[in-house]
Amino acid sequence: MDTKHTNPLLLAIAYTVLIVGSLWMLLPLVWMTSAAFKPMSEIIQVPPTWIPKHFTLDNIKQVFEQLPFARYFLNSVITTTVIVFSVLLTSAMAGYGFSKFNFPGKKILFFLILSSLMIPFQVRMIPLYQMAQKMDIINSYLGVVFSVAF
Repeated sequence: MDTKHTNPLLLAIAYTVLIVGSLWMLLPLVWMTSAAFKPMSEIIQVPPTWIPKHFTLDNIKQVFEQLPFARYFLNSVITTTVIVFSVLLTSAMAGYGFSKFNFPGKKILFFLILSSLMIPFQVRMIPLYQMAQKMDIINSYLGVVFSVAF
């Protein structure tokens, strides 16, 4: 936005609206964070309080006891690492090949690669699932990586 030719009053109003809107959007996050450190009796209290009167970590402790977060985190680390490295490796090799070599059909192949990037995941989801099912890699790390990396 060109601020040289903008009315300062309009600019102040725009920023005020944006700041108020962003604070409004943050309210649920602030409430959730506040409620995480309150006992249940304070969470359902009317009128609600934003700052806990009786600070507790029991809610967080209970969630970590009920769910295996360490396993979830390890799964995320493994799949993310494999996906990032495989995409970086294949993209770097393809980029090098397209930039340094001239070969027949280079423009058509490049166009096909760019066109395939424009196909939404929702369109590819069912065929990818069927392929993963035929390869018997459902419920495995390879199945997750396969669906994202290809």
